Amino acid sequence: MPMASSPGGQLLNLPLHKKELKVALAYMRCMTEQPDDDSVRQAVKNPKRGIGEAAIKRLAEYGKENGISLLEAFEQAETAGSSTAARKAIRSFLKLRNSIAKMRDLDAPTALQSCLDQSGYMGELRSEDKEERLVNINSLMNVSNEFENVIELVVELDRIDELKSQPNPKTASLFDTMTIERVTLEDALELLSLPRTVGTDPSDGVEITVQNGRYGPYLLKGGESRSLHKEEQLFTITLEECLQLLAMPKKFGRAKAKPPLKELGKDPNSGNPILLKDGKFGHYVTDGKTNASLKSHDSVEELSKERAVELLAEKRI
Repeated sequence: MPMASSPGGQLLNLPLHKKELKVALAYMRCMTEQPDDDSVRQAVKNPKRGIGEAAIKRLAEYGKENGISLLEAFEQAETAGSSTAARKAIRSFLKLRNSIAKMRDLDAPTALQSCLDQSGYMGELRSEDKEERLVNINSLMNVSNEFENVIELVVELDRIDELKSQPNPKTASLFDTMTIERVTLEDALELLSLPRTVGTDPSDGVEITVQNGRYGPYLLKGGESRSLHKEEQLFTITLEECLQLLAMPKKFGRAKAKPPLKELGKDPNSGNPILLKDGKFGHYVTDGKTNASLKSHDSVEELSKERAVELLAEKRI
């Protein structure tokens, strides 16, 4: 996705799911040489022009049957069998579309303002007295200043839509023993390779995999699972070791909580003892009510009561 400070990022930060922005962007796409069917449909319906949904649907079907766009189907409305009233409204829209298409090379804010005024949509928003909608349109106007013209803005919109349609990249959490500063490319690639298929049980041919879960590393065979002692085993455990674990009875219940590393005195706010602990997401201090993670510059060995009190106080804010 584009950086937040870039023109595309600023565009993406707008509430693009709002109807008024969908309509405004549909009109901008209608300025291009070959607007997509969804944009034409959105523009022709806002504001209402006397073209019903049924009439638009028939023209869309006509376009599909003849391998042409919805806009081209509008131009053949009479051949498509549209009613007299629908053809009159369509002619009005086509006239508007031809007019706004001539503005595609103008600076984006000027073209957008003129387009929304000519279409009657801006007048409709003002008559509704919906301040939030007008504010959103003005925000789009401001962001459009970042683009030389309408075409450049539409190209960026298409690029964003394409990025959104792509599958999300695979992610993986670091092991508790890893730090961002020390993790290597090899470590990252191994993490992304999980879950790992260890092999198949020779007795029944069922596949055995190992992976990290909410409660730590484990192996899985069909619906049967066993916990692993360390996350590093995910990369090293063998099929033979997996079979040995599966042969053992499953242990139920959560693992016993780790004892605190040390006590730092009483917290002046709660009056409870402050404990330094080692948790799943790193070292932290707690008074039994509030937990506060240590910062990267805090030393476990040298952590003082004063610093622990400070961390807890910051967390309570």
